[in-house]
Amino acid sequence: MNFLNPTSIPVLIERVGMKLLEITTPGKLDIDIMQNGVAHITDRFWRSFLALASDLDKATMQKAIQETCSSSHIMVVCQKP
Repeated sequence: MNFLNPTSIPVLIERVGMKLLEITTPGKLDIDIMQNGVAHITDRFWRSFLALASDLDKATMQKAIQETCSSSHIMVVCQKP
C-alpha cells in the first residue's frame, strides 16, 4: 500500500509528465476522523490525547497539523504541459 504525502506527490506528478503548481493540506477533519475511529487506534499517545484533550487542545492540534502540511486531506493543483 502506498500513501501519498506532500513529499511523494511531486514525484508522481513528474512521472506522469505534469507540472506541479501547488500542494496544500487544508486539514479540517483529522482530529475529528481520529475521534470517530478511536476504537481502531492502537497508538498510546493518540488514544490518550483524544481521551484527555479539551476541545481547545484538539483545535490547537488540528491547527498544528494543518500548518505543518501534515494533514491527511491533500489538495494538488497540476497542469498538463
